[in-house]
Amino acid sequence: MPALRRTVAMLGVVLALGCCLILGRPGQAQEKSPVEAKPGGNAPPASAEARLREQFDLLVASPTKENYLAAHKLLVACDKYSPYSTDLGDAAQAANTQQPEEARAKLRQAGINVLLSPRAHMLAARLATAAGDPSAAKKEAAAAKSCLAGIMATGDGSAKKPYLVSRVEDEYDVLSSAGKRSTRQGLRMDQGKSYDVIFTSDGGEVHFDVSDVFGSLQRRH
Repeated sequence: MPALRRTVAMLGVVLALGCCLILGRPGQAQEKSPVEAKPGGNAPPASAEARLREQFDLLVASPTKENYLAAHKLLVACDKYSPYSTDLGDAAQAANTQQPEEARAKLRQAGINVLLSPRAHMLAARLATAAGDPSAAKKEAAAAKSCLAGIMATGDGSAKKPYLVSRVEDEYDVLSSAGKRSTRQGLRMDQGKSYDVIFTSDGGEVHFDVSDVFGSLQRRH
C-alpha cells in the first residue's frame, strides 16, 4: 500500500508538470496584442477616410484656412477621390425631378468626393428640409457654409492667390457667393501648376488652383 501511494503521488507530479508544459510558463499562457498588452497603448492608426472625416468635423467647427488645407490634403490623397464624378450632378437632377430618395442615394454614393463641396451640403440640407428633418438640414447648411468659407480663406481669386478647390462645382459656388457670373473659362499652366481662370461678366477674372484635381487624374493613368 505505501508503494501504491508513492506511485499515485508520482503520477500526480508528472501530470501537473505536463499541464504546465501545455499551458506555458507563467506570464506566457495568453499572449496579447501590443495594444492590449500595454494599458493606455496607442490605438491602431485610423484609415485615411476616417482621418479625413475627423478633419472635416474640425473644418465645420472652425472654417479656417489651415483646417481647409488639411482636409483638402487628406481628400486628394484618398484612393477614392474622383473630382470629376457625376454623382453630385445626378443627385441634383434627381432632386429637381422630385426623386428625393434617388437624390439621397446619389449623395451617399458620392461619399468623400463631395465632402468638401458646399453645393453637396446645400443639396443635402434642402433634401432634409423636404423630409421634415430640421436638425439634419441645419447641420448640412452649417457644413456648406464652412466649406465655402474654407475655400475662400485659401486666397482672393487673383493670379497670385488663387482659390483652392477640390471640384469644378466649387468654382461656381464661389462665383455665386460673390454675385458674379461666368462668361467663359480657360485653363492656365504655370511652372507645373494648373489653374482654372473664369472670366466674369463684370470684366474680371477669378483664378482657381486645380493642380491637385489634375494630379489625381494623372495618378490613375
